[in-house]
Amino acid sequence: MKKIINLIAILMICLTSFIFCRELEVEFISNSPWLYGNFWLGGTSFWLNSIAVGSGFVGQSTLDYNQAVNIDIRFSTHADSQSVAPVYESIPDTGVFLGMGTFPGTAWDISNPDLPRRLNLCYFEESGGNLVWNPESVANGNYEYLLIMLSDYDEGVIYEGSEAYNMDVQYFCWLKKKAGQTWFGSEPAVLQFRNFWDIEFNAEPGDNQINLEWQHENQDAEIVEIKHYEIYRGLNNEPDVLIAEIDVGVNSYLDSDVINLTTYYYKVIGRNNAGEPLVISDVIMSMPFLVAFNTEFISNWNGSNDNPYLDWGITNYNDVWGYIDENGKEYALLGAWNGTHIIDISSNPSHPLEVGFIPGSFSTHRDIKTYSHYMYVGTEANIPDPDSDDDFITPQGIQVVDLSDPQNAFLISEWDGVVQSHNIMEADGYLYVIGSTEEWDYNDGSVEAWGLHDLIILDLISNPASPELIGQWNGDYLHDVCI
Repeated sequence: MKKIINLIAILMICLTSFIFCRELEVEFISNSPWLYGNFWLGGTSFWLNSIAVGSGFVGQSTLDYNQAVNIDIRFSTHADSQSVAPVYESIPDTGVFLGMGTFPGTAWDISNPDLPRRLNLCYFEESGGNLVWNPESVANGNYEYLLIMLSDYDEGVIYEGSEAYNMDVQYFCWLKKKAGQTWFGSEPAVLQFRNFWDIEFNAEPGDNQINLEWQHENQDAEIVEIKHYEIYRGLNNEPDVLIAEIDVGVNSYLDSDVINLTTYYYKVIGRNNAGEPLVISDVIMSMPFLVAFNTEFISNWNGSNDNPYLDWGITNYNDVWGYIDENGKEYALLGAWNGTHIIDISSNPSHPLEVGFIPGSFSTHRDIKTYSHYMYVGTEANIPDPDSDDDFITPQGIQVVDLSDPQNAFLISEWDGVVQSHNIMEADGYLYVIGSTEEWDYNDGSVEAWGLHDLIILDLISNPASPELIGQWNGDYLHDVCI
């Protein structure tokens, strides 16, 4: 029964960690790294994810996740720098009160660094222990779980006759001595707990300028905790030049001290009144450039079918080409993750209209060219069919599509000498195919790339509806080609 209860508690911790996004970072500071952690399901921080907010798997804290404060645990072997703490049994009868014990150190709320507040602790140990927190077993730390409470230190009196592990627990820690090290091998020794909110940070480049914008994950916490933001810039992924301090609520900055076509790196740090960093963004990069020159943005079309692979980083679109029919009407031929869209951009330039779609193998990349009134489409053909049960990847050669009536375009043939390709180029009635590397299909190897070469030349002049292999070259992989 206790195992079932513990499992439920672990799942609750996992769900809590998912809902709240504030990140806990824990660092041990001492001359020798004698303190280590023991893995447990639900842990989020320190070595082996041995620490987390809440009561861990021994109870249920009454605190909200975000009530946990930044603390320091200052370890000490000196009698006047130790704490009296309630001790509970870890094994075999979890939660049974064993008595008052000694913790070798003190815990402090350092939310206000000028006025640190001493905190209560409690811990667990096996039945028959010595009522001293000393998890020296490198295997399991003697199952001496440590809990840091939110209450003011009173030698644990507030918890007499109570289950402290179901009360105001801030942090659960399963710590132990590090193998090869001496317990209390060096002093002073401090275990620092710091909570950080996430911050979204974006850059929008322009002509000799970059506009930076950021958003704190919790605006209420931002107003209370953050005094100002600092913007850092650099020419590598460690930006270290402070370029601006911005008041809370502005949350944007226009950097005009930049040069077009130069890559810049940025990060933003939010600090409190004591100058401590409470939020630190990821490093982002941006390159300023002339966005428009003698051009005007009119509209765009974004009607791709639902892409189930967006979470994989696979974008909706991957190539674009143009086609003008015999009446002078212009069309955009847009390669997508699942085929090729045919978009009328002439009838109403302010509202492009899709007039056709040619399905193809699911892919991260497609390449499109035209000759006469035909469209040719090559693809990497490297993504499983989302409707297949066995992750089947459809091999594809070079599709040939009749565009004589773009509003009723249709696939008429496929040159099947390859099972995938990276790029195609048309020049003077010849189609050059490159980037084909696979001798067989990705599935069971039943489809052979019989026309595989590093450079493949197809004749379009003789019969553009059915290209024929007339030349090839081998020597090295080619990624792109221009004739």
